Amino acid sequence: MYYKSKVMRVSKNGDQNELDIDLNDRQMEEVNVYRYLGVDVANDGKMDEEVRHRIGEARKASGGLQKLWKKRTVSREAKVGMYESIVEPSLLYGSEVWRLNVHERRRVETVEMDCLRSICGVRRVERVRNEEIRRRCGRKTSLGDRMDQCVLRWFGHVERMQGDRLVKRVYESEVRGPRCRGRPRRVWMDEVKEVLHKRGLNIHDAKDCVQDRREWRSICRGERRAVGGPPE
Repeated sequence: MYYKSKVMRVSKNGDQNELDIDLNDRQMEEVNVYRYLGVDVANDGKMDEEVRHRIGEARKASGGLQKLWKKRTVSREAKVGMYESIVEPSLLYGSEVWRLNVHERRRVETVEMDCLRSICGVRRVERVRNEEIRRRCGRKTSLGDRMDQCVLRWFGHVERMQGDRLVKRVYESEVRGPRCRGRPRRVWMDEVKEVLHKRGLNIHDAKDCVQDRREWRSICRGERRAVGGPPE
């Protein structure tokens, strides 16, 4: 079977000419989104395609569990365990490097609440608050908190890497040259700083804390916060 090779252009120069690249006498197809190791990478650096992909995968997984979730012979604890071991990993795959805006974060969190409401047998028209649904399911943390934990865990992992690792070299590199007009695009480090701010830390203190793995784990889980409120 023949599969057409694909290539993706990442550029801001506005050049719209189609790429003409051949591989083994076969022309490669130019695409705007490329899936690599299960993650959708877009040429404009945005997250909408990846968020849509992850939500779709989670919906497929939850759809296959609906019949089990409706059975009264299965305990609610077992149903929540199915959600946490099957649906949630599909939804949060690769979330360590996400940089979501408010709208995208709400879309992801909606999947969580749809699943938990289905497990509890509660419809939206009944107007039961999300906090009550999580309490009934025994969920102490929201999906948003779990996403924040993933971001901080990866940040700590990268910070502790040796300087010769490729990931570390890319992490510490700086892009030179003029940038496009307008507001700077949100990057992953902005996500890290925002999560740290919730825990009352700044980026400089966090880089010191990551060296102590036990302390950093407590920070990731939100068990440790800076005294005196968030940093300036």
